[in-house]
Amino acid sequence: MGGSNLESIRAAVHSLAAWTYRQSSEAEMTSKSGRSDPKEHDGGSKSQIRPKRSTQRGEAREKLIATLSKHHQYYDGSCLNLEPISNNELARQAVVARSTASAFFNKEFNHGEPGGFVKYKLKCRDAGTLTDALKTLRGEFTPADFTDDCRSL
Repeated sequence: MGGSNLESIRAAVHSLAAWTYRQSSEAEMTSKSGRSDPKEHDGGSKSQIRPKRSTQRGEAREKLIATLSKHHQYYDGSCLNLEPISNNELARQAVVARSTASAFFNKEFNHGEPGGFVKYKLKCRDAGTLTDALKTLRGEFTPADFTDDCRSL
């Protein structure tokens, strides 16, 4: 299968997933409010009711890591895209608040201190460094990755 076919399939899957998410969100809002139109409220005028983006502890972090992995085309322990993603774009794609994405960068890339996004962008300059960062975020490292081969002792 050619690379362009694979990209077309990925784009179609992403589009279908986004459509499915929007449909389920609208259905959930309708069922919770008991209204047929989720945009209507008692005054008769229209306003958009937005669902809570993350409901369980750690859900936003998982979404952000998955979105970063997808953006960097992280597959089988390597990154094909070294271009950094902006904080706002990461938040939009992961369906989390911009402040949540900012806090994620600070926590994961700068020990909870401001400046995490800058450090993330520095990691994007080198495929190995970026891959190691994503492996760490995804919990893919094992103790064996950090030890020398001890069989010769």
